[in-house]
Amino acid sequence: MREILKVEKVNTIKALTASLIDLVITIVVGIALFYLAFLPIFKSTTTYNNSQNYISTVEKVENTDAKLGYDLTLPDNLGYEKYILEAKKFYEYYENELVTYYFEAAQKDEEVKPEYKERFKNIKLIYNYSFLGLDYKAIPTETSSYSNKYFIYQFDKNTHEVLWNEYAVDNPSTVDLNERGIAERQDYVYTSYSNLKKLLIRFDSTYVDSLNEISIYNSVSSMLSAFTTILIFYIVIPLCLKNNATIAKKIFGYGYINKNGTKLSWYKGLCKALVALVLPVLGMYFTSIYALIILVVFPYFINIMYFLLSAKDQDLLDKIFRMKIIDVKNSLMFDSEEAEEEFLKNESFDEYSEEEIDYTNMLSNIQTLDLKSIEEKIEDEQRVNEKSK
Repeated sequence: MREILKVEKVNTIKALTASLIDLVITIVVGIALFYLAFLPIFKSTTTYNNSQNYISTVEKVENTDAKLGYDLTLPDNLGYEKYILEAKKFYEYYENELVTYYFEAAQKDEEVKPEYKERFKNIKLIYNYSFLGLDYKAIPTETSSYSNKYFIYQFDKNTHEVLWNEYAVDNPSTVDLNERGIAERQDYVYTSYSNLKKLLIRFDSTYVDSLNEISIYNSVSSMLSAFTTILIFYIVIPLCLKNNATIAKKIFGYGYINKNGTKLSWYKGLCKALVALVLPVLGMYFTSIYALIILVVFPYFINIMYFLLSAKDQDLLDKIFRMKIIDVKNSLMFDSEEAEEEFLKNESFDEYSEEEIDYTNMLSNIQTLDLKSIEEKIEDEQRVNEKSK
């Protein structure tokens, strides 16, 4: 009789599809909460606005009477000459700060020979070295030292000495660059241009503090978005629906039970959801691609692989909490093992399928076998046969 009461296994493909649908819904709602709810709330604070305003002011400076301004916010689809122009203005604007930083660094660097350390007092050499990627030694007899694939130091026309203290120019060999070469030079220069913001970090502590403030606000917004979304879709909704089912699993008619076949208690489903909540929330807080891979993508992949390899309809967390997913629509469940035993004692099972009814009727029409009558019939046949002979 217990065979009739066993739970119905889920279809693996449908179960994975339901899990994927839940994940997609969670991600979409989480992104919406981030951009439409939590981030706007933080952006309205005075601290966030002050930090953002300072960052904007430093990354794009207007011209003054004494200095030319610069713009570090250009898009990546402009000609490389535009980035070079803005870079030169940036280096000249922060000449004192950059010279101080690079000269002090050169003094501490044992690999920089004494005769080259003084060169780092010149802002144009610093530009050639840090932005264009040229060698600070610039020896005329060594081609690799005074040029690279795209740029070359200028030379004195009379003495042919390397003018390391002047802005370098385009390497003549790049004049006939093909389409791919032009694109590579564009990427090369734009990468250097994008890194100019990192130079600001070297000497502008207020800029660093402002970036940190914005980063913290963004991280907290991401964390709250992830927490709220997971709370709604994996804790609140399963607690409201039967058998700890999520939205997609409810649509497919799936739910969870204890490993022994009894109904799942609400607190066990809650504990599983809280454990699953920790890593995604941490991943959203750190907001880096590596953190997301390590704390979110990788654990999800391991969980799915465990479900596929397990023959018990359990993912890793289900295994830990001794529960499994089943087809609720086609299963009969009990609150406890005692309730199941009581059901087996009292249930009359009056309702049968058509096949069972037909089989029962067939059995009822079979007459009782009378062995004595059969023996008498055999003896009579034998007597008739003997007389005929």
